Amino acid sequence: RSHADGEESDSSASSHSASQSSGDESSNEDQTLEVRCADQPTGETVISKFLMTPTAKLFENLAEELLLQRKLLLTDELDEFDRQWGIDPTGEFAREERLLNRCFGTTAGAKERICWEIDSVKK
Repeated sequence: RSHADGEESDSSASSHSASQSSGDESSNEDQTLEVRCADQPTGETVISKFLMTPTAKLFENLAEELLLQRKLLLTDELDEFDRQWGIDPTGEFAREERLLNRCFGTTAGAKERICWEIDSVKK
């Protein structure tokens, strides 16, 4: 108990000495806050980075984030999440074949659609 009392007297002493200090410390605190704010990216920086990053890399980052999200979901939530993102039961992005005419077909899937959306946002 006396130890706790000693801590209280230490903290009150430090607050007392802080109240006696000059206004210089408050200006230092302001400068510290300015530095912290300056370290955070601005909206323009984030947009520039997005526009300069290749779509394939953005998709790769998104796919990694989606896999991490899948690990956090409950089993009954996983099917809906996968359906919304176009992920098949193996955890891969689903692909589908479409016939353009009787001779030619194309394979497209969730990955291609997501990349198309990223490209359209960049424009």
